[in-house]
Amino acid sequence: FWPVGSKPRMAMALMLFLGLRGGDVRLLGRQHIAGAIVRVKPRKTAKHRKAAPLELPILPELQKVLDATPSGDLNLIVTEYG
Repeated sequence: FWPVGSKPRMAMALMLFLGLRGGDVRLLGRQHIAGAIVRVKPRKTAKHRKAAPLELPILPELQKVLDATPSGDLNLIVTEYG
């Protein structure tokens, strides 16, 4: 529904292609991306037990959205005020 390059599309693509909860997606930033892999430790899982960080592949469709959408450095999804 949302065009590639929009913030809602970025949020939806991150949740859809990485399988993360909204709370984890809002904290996701460039520091979690290494090449074509996203390394993240889900917050809800980490609270209950010692969980290893997930290593999730960045699929081509997600990469197109990441390349086309303006984002911050520490957070991929930012407000219009940065």
